[in-house]
Amino acid sequence: MPAAQDVAPVTTRLQPDIPLPLVSCEGTAFECGEQLGGIWKEALTLEAGGFKSDRAWWKDRRCARLISKLAPHLPDLYRGMAAGAGVAEDRIGPRAPEPEGCTSFAVAPSATLDGAPISGQSKDVSFRRGLQLLVLRLKIKEGPSALTLTYPGWLFGHGFVRGGTSIFRNSMYLRAPEGGLPYDIWGLLALHCPTVEAVMKLTRDHGVAHAAHATVADERGGVIGIEYGRGGPVFLKARNGLYAHANCVVSGSRRLRAIEQEGGNFRRADSLHRTARLYEQLEPERGRITPQLCYRAMCDHDGFPVCICRHQNRAAMTASVVIVEPTRGLLHATRSLPCQSWPRTYAL
Repeated sequence: MPAAQDVAPVTTRLQPDIPLPLVSCEGTAFECGEQLGGIWKEALTLEAGGFKSDRAWWKDRRCARLISKLAPHLPDLYRGMAAGAGVAEDRIGPRAPEPEGCTSFAVAPSATLDGAPISGQSKDVSFRRGLQLLVLRLKIKEGPSALTLTYPGWLFGHGFVRGGTSIFRNSMYLRAPEGGLPYDIWGLLALHCPTVEAVMKLTRDHGVAHAAHATVADERGGVIGIEYGRGGPVFLKARNGLYAHANCVVSGSRRLRAIEQEGGNFRRADSLHRTARLYEQLEPERGRITPQLCYRAMCDHDGFPVCICRHQNRAAMTASVVIVEPTRGLLHATRSLPCQSWPRTYAL
């Protein structure tokens, strides 16, 4: 037996290994919105004071046209949220996401073991912000079901819409484009597009008023990445059915690379390393990739503490890993660092 002083001390986990809260709503779009408004009343009431619009966002002429084509149930969902929270309709709507450091990926059916698409990401945020994460399940009678990792008051998170696309997001440290759709309106509409080609058209035609990257995959096997900043979007293709991206420009776009900035918890070299490591782990498994293998890859510590499973500091750590199987209606997610937590599965 080793002497007492030779036994390694037990480390304290930042968070207990417990499931993420599940918010589940079912009914008409308005009924689901009312339920959400009641559940998220505090968050929606606090945020209502920050809106300066004189009308609801879905009444904007351009948004109304896109909504009628792609997601006609959305206005009733937001009206219900406003009613449930007791706030005015013109005080509920889009907001810009906070800068984060995440690593996203997508695997086309040709590279998976069972021929079903898989995608996901790490959610790298502050310790405080990570405590607010939850899983949202919407089963709307007159619209498609949705399953996503998000925050109180946010409909567009990280997940998928059944029959549409899955979308995962990475911050990009660029200047934001002028004009275009607010980011989460673009995201809600893009989730309801049936193919990645439709998402590309939406992005080209209307733009996105935010600097970021999105990994987009559809149920038919399409996969694209979109880097968008001042100067317009750039579309990236998968490598033989695999795609990965972190927080820096990889498209080779000179106009985007010229305005990229470093600072704070973001370093370009760290971001490139996370992307490369994800490819290194998934490429040898091409043709037999499963959610379990993806989860293992997201626990990688090469380059610690600025690795895929990020332990950089309390302001930049992996608060969750979320992986989805849209054609199976499944979302797998951890609460806190994936190396210290078992994923739980949520189903539509």
